[in-house]
Amino acid sequence: MSLPPYLQEKIFALLRETPASHLKEARKIVTSRYQSHHKSSFQTQEERLSYLATRLPATYAVASWVLEKIVPHSSNLTSHLDLGTGPGTVFFAVQALFPLIQQNTLLEKDPSLIELGKQLMPLEATPIWQLQDFQHSSSFAPADLVTMSYVLNELEDPSPLILKAWEATKHFLALIEPGTPYGFARLKTAREQLIQQGAFIVAPCTHEASCPMSPQDWCHFKVNIQRPSFHQRIKQGTKGFEEEKFSYLIAAKQPHQRMQTCIIRKPIKGSGHIILDLCEENGLRRQVISKKNGPRYHDARHAEWGDTWDN
Repeated sequence: MSLPPYLQEKIFALLRETPASHLKEARKIVTSRYQSHHKSSFQTQEERLSYLATRLPATYAVASWVLEKIVPHSSNLTSHLDLGTGPGTVFFAVQALFPLIQQNTLLEKDPSLIELGKQLMPLEATPIWQLQDFQHSSSFAPADLVTMSYVLNELEDPSPLILKAWEATKHFLALIEPGTPYGFARLKTAREQLIQQGAFIVAPCTHEASCPMSPQDWCHFKVNIQRPSFHQRIKQGTKGFEEEKFSYLIAAKQPHQRMQTCIIRKPIKGSGHIILDLCEENGLRRQVISKKNGPRYHDARHAEWGDTWDN
């Protein structure tokens, strides 16, 4: 998956005046802070620009992958609220996937990120930017789709924010976190909290029963990102793509048709057989499909991590 050409061009223009060496050093500082789970408020403009170059392509790709799960149920979605929007990364994915959503409210506490986000917007985009520390907001205006991307892992106690986000949700709440044990643990807790509030889980879970993952395991997925030239230069990558791993949760106010079985790990391709690790209502299950299974083997060979699997 790649960034839209207009977005690549605008990011390139913003980076043009800053030496790549400064952006590389800023990226190291931000990455260190991020990996230690400290609040990742940017300290300098170079840190913000390094985010545009090295993280925005990945977060855009992840948001697009996750929000595609909602597209089949999106005919009545006209409004969107994004909490902790940064430079509007999730908005770009929403704009591409949901043409009926014309009302977008983007909350961000860093005014410099808002200014960068405004410079990235296409001419026809008219989101409502709000300079606001959403952690200290008593409530949010309702929206059909509410999103939070890479936010919960930065908070000491995300429970109050999850409740307020759910109260603002008219149809769907989408949460995205890093594909790490820590990120998944945050989403697992959020899942329990939302189910207690009457939420229906759309994805990736196939049920509202207790999560069957053991404490030593975590549910995560991955997307391949096509690297723009500025991304390769600052991250000093030699390949034209990189892999981003993430965890996510989509909750709904009403029940929707969902997958009955989800492929939760990369299929293992052996000699004459495929091994699929599955999550379903009865828990976790491993299924082996051999060449003798004919069409089923063909389906398994083309199945991907995160897909539904028809038993």
